[in-house]
Amino acid sequence: MSQYLFEAIKWLGTYHVPVVVLSATLPREKRKALISSYYKGKYFSKLKIAKDIDENHWSRSKAYPVMTYLDGPDVKQVTEFPGESDQKTVKVKVERLASDAHDAMASVLDKIQNGGVAGVIVNTVSRAQELAKMVPAEVPFMLLHSSFLAPDRAKKEKQIQTAIGKNGHRPKKLIVIGTQVLEQSLDIDFDILYTDVAPMDLILQRAGRLHRHAIQSLGG
Repeated sequence: MSQYLFEAIKWLGTYHVPVVVLSATLPREKRKALISSYYKGKYFSKLKIAKDIDENHWSRSKAYPVMTYLDGPDVKQVTEFPGESDQKTVKVKVERLASDAHDAMASVLDKIQNGGVAGVIVNTVSRAQELAKMVPAEVPFMLLHSSFLAPDRAKKEKQIQTAIGKNGHRPKKLIVIGTQVLEQSLDIDFDILYTDVAPMDLILQRAGRLHRHAIQSLGG
């Protein structure tokens, strides 16, 4: 799919069609490839590597957020965005745990022993399946990863959003285990989050599922 995208971007550049690519999780190499494809289509030549004001190659920038764009044949980059956000600040405590699956699951169970929704996002399907097998029978959990057939995955996504999505019927206790699919396009809310080590843009994407919704008063 990436190769199809690069070819499409190149042809759009050939016809001088303006293109905007938006992503919360765009790796540096993919960003460089997209810019290079458009550049090649528009100017029929290899991309000229430009330097930003810090004299660092734009293709190596680790800034987040960042906007990279073509100004004529020059590649430019914006890394500072003044102004106020309408997002509320949430303070979280981050702890590093051992990578052992048994220790990780023991920590999850301990944290929600009195209730709560724990999200566990790992980098491989096999690790997600391994952790799911460790959940005690009396503890409710949901498992979501990319190896499910499309209809089953859609059904599971709906179930998760019904449980912990906005205005969902939030259970007293729940563990949600999954891979990167949990960090994409799902408006869900965890009370506590466990994640494998990952690139910072993915970590930020995953953190966006933590304390996402305002707590509704139950009254009475």
